[in-house]
Amino acid sequence: MPNIAIIGGGFSGTLLALHLLRRCPGDVDISLIERSISFGRGAAYSTGNPSHLLNVPAGRMSAFHDQPHDFLDWLRQASDADVPRPVTEQSFVPRRLFGAYVRHLLNRELKTSGQSDRLKLIRGDARDIERADSGLVIHLDRWRSIETDLVVLAV
Repeated sequence: MPNIAIIGGGFSGTLLALHLLRRCPGDVDISLIERSISFGRGAAYSTGNPSHLLNVPAGRMSAFHDQPHDFLDWLRQASDADVPRPVTEQSFVPRRLFGAYVRHLLNRELKTSGQSDRLKLIRGDARDIERADSGLVIHLDRWRSIETDLVVLAV
């Protein structure tokens, strides 16, 4: 069974994992490795300051090209106090809302599509990658390691 490991579980790594789950055959396993306590947000979208706004309007920020208003629809259903009302395609919203959206997508994928057996969320710090006879080995902190066929750096 092929394995893909993604080092970096922020915005880029999480969206890559979500897209791989949708496009790869069902026998492909994905490990998403993140050293911080939160998957999905990354440094760019984890700010708590509501004055830190996205530099792109909400109507152009969907995670999926085939669902161009997905983020906007999510905002309209959100009960968060930082969502401007009414929220429009031209609204510039706080950056942390996009991080919450990406985290929501990850949680939804794990809960509703039965992907939890294909996607493994691993908290840890990747220290080294080495070649092995069977593929690649990622060495993590606390003397842990992961064998994989492919590694993506999304740090």
